[in-house]
Amino acid sequence: AFAFGFASNLGPVIRLLAARVDVVRAAVVAAGINADRRPAITPEAFDMWHASRFMETGLNEFPLFAYLNGDLHAHMVSVPVLFVAVAVGVAYYRTPARQRRRRWALLWGGFPVAGAAILTVNTWSLPTVFGVAALAVALADPAPATLLPTGVQQWTCRRSAVGQSVQRVLLAVGVAAVGGVLAVVIAWPFVQNVLLAGASNQHLAVLPVPSQAGALVFVHGLFLAAFGAYFVSRVATSVAGWVVAAAAAGAAVAVAVAVGPVVGGVGITAVVLVGPVLGAAWWLRRRNAAGVECVLVAAGAGLVVLVEYVYLADAASYERFNTVFKVYAQVWALWSVAGGVALAGVSERRASSRGLGAVFVVGLVVAASVYGGLAVTTHAANADDASLDALEYAGDAHPGEAAAARWLGDRRRGTRIIAAPGVDPYTWQNPAASLSGVPTVAGWAHAANYHSQAAWEQRVDDIGVVYETTDAASRAAILEKYDVTYVWVGPVERARYEIPDLSADPGIEPVHRTPAVTIYRVTDGELVAPRSGPITVTTTPQATATAPGAQTARSPARFVTVTSSASTAVTSSQWGTKLRFS
Repeated sequence: AFAFGFASNLGPVIRLLAARVDVVRAAVVAAGINADRRPAITPEAFDMWHASRFMETGLNEFPLFAYLNGDLHAHMVSVPVLFVAVAVGVAYYRTPARQRRRRWALLWGGFPVAGAAILTVNTWSLPTVFGVAALAVALADPAPATLLPTGVQQWTCRRSAVGQSVQRVLLAVGVAAVGGVLAVVIAWPFVQNVLLAGASNQHLAVLPVPSQAGALVFVHGLFLAAFGAYFVSRVATSVAGWVVAAAAAGAAVAVAVAVGPVVGGVGITAVVLVGPVLGAAWWLRRRNAAGVECVLVAAGAGLVVLVEYVYLADAASYERFNTVFKVYAQVWALWSVAGGVALAGVSERRASSRGLGAVFVVGLVVAASVYGGLAVTTHAANADDASLDALEYAGDAHPGEAAAARWLGDRRRGTRIIAAPGVDPYTWQNPAASLSGVPTVAGWAHAANYHSQAAWEQRVDDIGVVYETTDAASRAAILEKYDVTYVWVGPVERARYEIPDLSADPGIEPVHRTPAVTIYRVTDGELVAPRSGPITVTTTPQATATAPGAQTARSPARFVTVTSSASTAVTSSQWGTKLRFS
């Protein structure tokens, strides 16, 4: 519970220490972290945001940050479902070899159901669910071959230890793959209608820009230290064993930081830092020196290494930025459970080293608590009256929009609205939809990731027509196209568009007003009918403007859309633009 709900990565405590110890500061500078992060900070300069941004190649959020930030995306709210899959893996691990039907039921009943659930809640976690399944099968005591029919098992006998290990891996991957297929079958309506519909702008890619050693130590150091100490405690018989292990760990970190090891032109920093933990988990489990926690250690370590070489390229961000974000959230969840086992195990393993282990655990817990102590204190000091009402802020800061959204939400059934799309993420935009739950024509910019950039931009352009055109027929055509029930005109819309008097159009009338918002009702049968006949089109070029100290900003484009009973092609010689209307 501590590791998942309160602990942070080691970045904050290391940067606080770097402000007082020159050697630590020099080490942080040499190790390499996000260029926007200063190597040292003071408590007065603490910022809760920075701990989630140490990596240049992705976001490294952790649960406490996400909860304080209110950023409850799918990768956070899906963790309970992921833990259900982990529980299925633990159940399989603990099932004796003789109970083959129970093992079949868990593999091809429990895992597919959990996988189908995670597929619809957070698709990023689907590979993890069946990675856990494969590891549970491979690392459990019963050989995977015992899952096969009796007549087939005689063909799977291998005498060499290497042959047996390879067979374990291959059979475990095979049975997990069958479970994955069953999960897709269970969730097929979602896969067909949602997942595949948005997959056209996503593809697998390989060999991204590698992570720097310092960033990996900052982000994963808490768990790597806990697991390293735990595994040493399972085999060390004296303090000397601890000293040797600590020296080896220090050497691995030093090599990764100083050399940035490369093999065949491919960086292996993550392999040097995380690989030993993965190997130790596998080796100790196969020798019965550790338990089912090794499944979770290996799963998390495998994910950390995997995303250094394979990622999902999508439109959400640069290269593997989003992949690191979503996968690291799963790593933290898996490792938090195993981390609890590790921290307890280190402190109570052997009498000869129990005191040393207890000091080590206390040190880690304190180091991982510094962020929480500063962040939660600051959060509480800046908070208003305690409330679980997520809309309370809107009522305080934007009362007119909140009141209009409540009115709209009361008419949610069968309602569709037009409001200004959220083209600038993480700003106050599109409260009409986000506060009421009523679908809108174009959501925030990330909606393009799930459909296509062109489709989203077309909807944004169409919204601009509704708000800015002076032609009632053009506005009516767009409103009918999207079956719009209400048009929302609030502060965001007035700031972005030059809006004429919409109530001058037949079929559009104001039905609700607050000091900030006017909501217009659209009556389909009363809208202006589309025109037919000759078409005249006037286009205005889209301008660009650069604000001082800001990125290049696109000014709102001016569009006139008309409809005709016949298809017509219009070519503008001035702009070289071909427009087709039908």
